[in-house]
Amino acid sequence: MNGETRKTASAQINKIANDKVSSFIQSHSRRLEYIINKIFSTLLKEDKGFDSAYLNDRFCKAISTDSFYYHFAGLTRGDRKKDEKMLSFNPAELMKVASRFFMCDAVREKDTAISVHICIGLNGIPELDVARDYIVLEAFCFEAIFNNLGKKTAFIKNLNSYIAKASAESKKNFPGFQNHLTVVKNKCYALMEKDKDLQNELMSYYRKNMDNINFKIE
Repeated sequence: MNGETRKTASAQINKIANDKVSSFIQSHSRRLEYIINKIFSTLLKEDKGFDSAYLNDRFCKAISTDSFYYHFAGLTRGDRKKDEKMLSFNPAELMKVASRFFMCDAVREKDTAISVHICIGLNGIPELDVARDYIVLEAFCFEAIFNNLGKKTAFIKNLNSYIAKASAESKKNFPGFQNHLTVVKNKCYALMEKDKDLQNELMSYYRKNMDNINFKIE
């Protein structure tokens, strides 16, 4: 990258034959990949040496915690503690989280064209200033969005129009390349947060998966 050789690492979900939990994970891999990536990215920030034995040990400890089980149970039909209520989110929270997966990440200086990233790792989630733990909702939104990307979804067409319009408005009083990118990025977050086509797709996916998740959207 930029003339330098860099290292990275990731965890892999292996399939176990004749195992119900493994079969469930394989059928709903994106939501579990998301929470695993959350853990692994934190470990990589702590250790730049990429010592595989160290990372493996830390990772195994991380997925043995109550915190990981809490997130895992929220994305499955796993058992909850008797006094623990089912997680509940409202549509506004759903859209606030989902909108941050549509991240304008670069501007081309030749023509001020804006590129957009829809990704498990590079997204606007870290920029959200919230007190509540949204990891379960983030994982659900990630899966729902990516399961629709192969189709001609209206919300992608809307996103492209939002970028074009926001970019054109910003260039009227061009604030510089990086400020231009920031203006367009934030405008797109706000517009995607209110996008009805995106909300309809997310709610449709929620209704289809109510039997395999442990939270409500109401």
